[in-house]
Amino acid sequence: RPAYLIADILADRQAAVRAFGEETPLGLPFVTAVKTGTSKDYRDNWTVGFTRDYTVGVWVGNFDGTPMRKVSGITGAAPIYRDVMLTLYRDYNPINFLDPAPDGIVSRRICPLSGKLVQPDCPHGINELFLAENAPTKPCDMHRAVWVNAEDGLLTDAADPRAKKTVFTHFPPLYQTWAHEMG
Repeated sequence: RPAYLIADILADRQAAVRAFGEETPLGLPFVTAVKTGTSKDYRDNWTVGFTRDYTVGVWVGNFDGTPMRKVSGITGAAPIYRDVMLTLYRDYNPINFLDPAPDGIVSRRICPLSGKLVQPDCPHGINELFLAENAPTKPCDMHRAVWVNAEDGLLTDAADPRAKKTVFTHFPPLYQTWAHEMG
């Protein structure tokens, strides 16, 4: 079950959008679990991934160890990984090895900031998989709605005709201390 969760994480293309953008060589027309890496000073890079049928590893670098010019795992090894996978599956699409999830894996909609169950005041929610025994059970307590006067921004109640519901993020003391120290 833990291996399934790791494979699911490595197959989540949306999780990599912030780092790599929407369109990458890893956007294959079938599910593949994949990880890239780039060494310090761009000396080499790699991409390793798998489906149910194949495991493919690609290394890109100079044999003498000299750095390449800003070539990362996503720009160096990943396009080769993509080409190999597309060649392996040129005549058929692989079975989605993540479907169905094994017993004991559950999906929960959580607040991405707190990691707790999404509640109505959370501005965002994401679906995540968990081992059933480790799934969150408590609702998010970081997002708190209050009514404020739309004209002056002071607290009021819902009956006030100028009331506007506003959600604030309440960070735990650990984060408040850090934010204060960072100015």
